[in-house]
Amino acid sequence: MDIFTNQVYKYVENNLCNVRFNEGVIETLIQLNKKEIKSVIVTSTEKEKVYSVLERLNSIDLFDYVIGRNDVKKQKPDCEAIDKALKAINGDKFLSAIVGDSEVDIKSGQNVGISTIWISSNENKDYHIHINERELKPNFTITSFHELQRFF
Repeated sequence: MDIFTNQVYKYVENNLCNVRFNEGVIETLIQLNKKEIKSVIVTSTEKEKVYSVLERLNSIDLFDYVIGRNDVKKQKPDCEAIDKALKAINGDKFLSAIVGDSEVDIKSGQNVGISTIWISSNENKDYHIHINERELKPNFTITSFHELQRFF
């Protein structure tokens, strides 16, 4: 597992310059900000790498906080990162949701007891072919970020 993890992080590091937001993310984040709804990135990537991408994409101000792998002792699906995110924004877990594109995102939300929204786009299905939505049991499933706007 350590070898696999190291290979994944090396790939991520080598491809940070190619990272782009999915369609609808920027528009949705702008709408969240207008409605004063807070948003936090919770990632298994180091926070510094996330900030470098956000800076390159001129989008740092769209997020209220970033929790990276170096901010927690236990990674998702453990509750620690989500709990830290909620605390950072003074969030109420009963009024919050995790929007995720992976099994660990949804499981971490379920472990904390917040609503889960799984992004089941075609790109995501190609990347996470092993995910069975019936077994995963997210509270909601969307196929694009534009659909998030119906929740707020």
